[in-house]
Amino acid sequence: MFYLYYGDDSYTVRTQVAATQRRYAGDDTFAVQRLDGATARWGEIVAACNVLPFLASYQVVRVEGLIAASARRRAASGDDLSKPGASPAALAGLVEALPATTVLILEEGALQATNAHLKAVAALNVEKRVTPCAALEGRARVTWTRDEVARRGGAIDASTATVLADRLSGSLWPLSQAIDTLISYVGPDKPITRAAVDQLVAPEEDDNAFHLSDAIASRQTGRALTLLHTLMDNGMVEEQIVAMLVGRVRDWTLLAAFKAERVPEGEAAKRLGWKPSKYGAVARGVAAFNRGELPRAYQALVVTDEALKSRPGDERPLIVDMLVFTLATRGDPEGLRQTFPIPLVG
Repeated sequence: MFYLYYGDDSYTVRTQVAATQRRYAGDDTFAVQRLDGATARWGEIVAACNVLPFLASYQVVRVEGLIAASARRRAASGDDLSKPGASPAALAGLVEALPATTVLILEEGALQATNAHLKAVAALNVEKRVTPCAALEGRARVTWTRDEVARRGGAIDASTATVLADRLSGSLWPLSQAIDTLISYVGPDKPITRAAVDQLVAPEEDDNAFHLSDAIASRQTGRALTLLHTLMDNGMVEEQIVAMLVGRVRDWTLLAAFKAERVPEGEAAKRLGWKPSKYGAVARGVAAFNRGELPRAYQALVVTDEALKSRPGDERPLIVDMLVFTLATRGDPEGLRQTFPIPLVG
């Protein structure tokens, strides 16, 4: 069986791939082989597809970016088992010859309808599923938001879902993260309200929010605190600022992972669903963090969230001040915890 998921909506591509993997392999990671199409030799991929499953019904072979890596291989004469990528004919031949126990899943970014590899596999008369995953916009994006909130055990009305979907345009990754944050904030069995969205979800286009992130990444503590106070003077509350910083740290962490895997910039931007301007801004931030500093930044955000929920209200501005100071100085999040301990109940 052959699956190809592709498109500029990397969130949907990734979730569809993960769901297909679970369908055939469940939680059995030994039945799944993951390969990077940009670095894996073509011979490795062919060999992986011919491995018989061990104590399982299927062998799942999941390859990311194979077609993107094969863009320059148009003729079969250019195929080389010792190098990454393959011609359209070679890819089609592999799919046609797949053993009945092998499930090959390709995960790709945006592909043109004229792409030779896409056309070659789409024309095959074999058991297959070729699924484009376009970025959701308008009513489709609002519908996805409502359905996803319900799937995760929450509730949201149409007007609030519209505000949320419009506020976080582009990739579904930040919208998915915001849904988790909002459900946690309003509590179980309670609907997400417009007030909660306004309080917690900062629009992606907020220039001061980006400047604050840049100042933190650049270790410009004084500038970061000034920008923080400007945002608060303009009406942003503490939870909204924390949610915005959670999104930025997540962006830095995602891109750091792509860089560690040596994914080319253009391909990484496609998979993340980012515009070149955002990719550049996030890349500058990632370069400013040393090994181990991003996990500590996330720990500081967790501690801050706990403090905002448990400490007296008059401490809230100081808690966020200390968060920004800790992030900009690469401080120890344990210092935050000691400064704002969770009060004992009872």
